[in-house]
Amino acid sequence: MPVLTLNRDLVSEVTCANDMLDVDVLDVSFLGEPDEPIRAVGDLSFLVNLRELFVRDHRIGTSAARLAALARLQVLDLGNNHVDDMTPLLALGQLQRLLLDGNRISEVPGDISQKLNKLQCLH
Repeated sequence: MPVLTLNRDLVSEVTCANDMLDVDVLDVSFLGEPDEPIRAVGDLSFLVNLRELFVRDHRIGTSAARLAALARLQVLDLGNNHVDDMTPLLALGQLQRLLLDGNRISEVPGDISQKLNKLQCLH
């Protein structure tokens, strides 16, 4: 299981490298300086085997919709960000754990159990 953890490291940019194509766990929680958190999600569609993504404690908002391209994602931790709409995440049909605590979500879509029928944990 290839894992890439950038937790608490001072990294300014992560670019697509051929050896990252097989990564199935990516952790960028707490990445960088506390006063300069990640504010947007870039294109991660090249991570075709990604099954777990941890992006906790940043300031990610509407760009979380870009994560819908990660079709194999089973675990997504977006806790303590600025996400206010979880509707785009309903495209992630393989999700089993979805952590959205500490965000700005005011409404859970009514069709969540139909769209995310493998979901075991929503927090």
